[in-house]
Amino acid sequence: MKLQRITPKKKFSQNFLTDAAIARKIASVLECTEGDMVVEIGPGTGALTSHLIAHQGVSVYALELDERAVASLRQTFSTVDSNTLHIIHTDALAYDLHSLAQSAGRSLKVIGNLPYAITSDLLFHLYDNSESISRAVCMVQKEVAQRIVASVRTKEYGILTLATQMAGTARIHFDVPSGAFYPRPSVTSSVFSVDMHKEQSTNALNVLNLRRLVRAAFNQRRKTLRNSLAAYCEEQWHISVRTIDSPMLEQRAEELTLADFRELYHILQQASG
Repeated sequence: MKLQRITPKKKFSQNFLTDAAIARKIASVLECTEGDMVVEIGPGTGALTSHLIAHQGVSVYALELDERAVASLRQTFSTVDSNTLHIIHTDALAYDLHSLAQSAGRSLKVIGNLPYAITSDLLFHLYDNSESISRAVCMVQKEVAQRIVASVRTKEYGILTLATQMAGTARIHFDVPSGAFYPRPSVTSSVFSVDMHKEQSTNALNVLNLRRLVRAAFNQRRKTLRNSLAAYCEEQWHISVRTIDSPMLEQRAEELTLADFRELYHILQQASG
C-alpha cells in the first residue's frame, strides 16, 4: 500500500519516517508475535504501522494527535480489518495504557518515533505505566538515547538514566540518519528498547518519591548532595540535611547508582521519623 504525504507541522514536532527499510528494521526490534497488543505512538503517515500489521494475530492501536494524519491513515489502511488496526485520534500523553492492558488481559508492547519536543514527557508516561508494558521500542534524538543508557560518573548520566533503570533495562540498537525523514532533522536519531521489569521492586508512590529525590540531586549536579539536597530535605522531609550522617552526601549526584539513591531515600525516610 502507498503511504500518503502530508505537510509536517512544527506544532506537532513532526519528522515523518520515509525509509521503508529502516521502518521494517525498527518494527523488527519490537519482536511481535501472535496475540500481541501493540500501541504505536504518533504513526504519522504509517511507515511503521504498515510493518506492524503485517504480523499475523497482532492488534495495533495507533495513537495520533494530528487529525490530518488520522484521516490519511484511515484512507491508507481502509482495507485493513478493524480488529487488526485501531486508529485513535488522541494525545498519547493522556491515553490510558493501564486500562487497555487490563481489558486485553496482557501487557502491551509500545513503539514510536517520538516527537523531539515531548520526548521526555512521553518516556516518563511509559515509565509510569511500566507494569502494563513488556517492551517499548522508541526512536529519539541520539543524545537522548545516550542519556538513557549512560554510565554512572559521566556527563550524560542523570534523571532520565535513573528513571529508565527504575522501569526496566534499556539498550540502543542502531542509529538512523537524518536522510531517512521528511523533513530532514538537523540531528541523528537512535532506536532503543526498554524491557520493563516483570516485577517492580518499588511501588508507584515510592517511584514518584524516588524520582523527586533524584531530580533534586541533579538540579544542582556540580554541588555535593549535602548542599544540593538542603532545600529538598526541608520541604519534603522537614529535616536539616546537616543532621544526616552519610558519606553519600559528600558525593555528587552523578556518582551515585540507582541502588545508592534507594539507600539514601531510606536514610532520609528514617531520619524524618
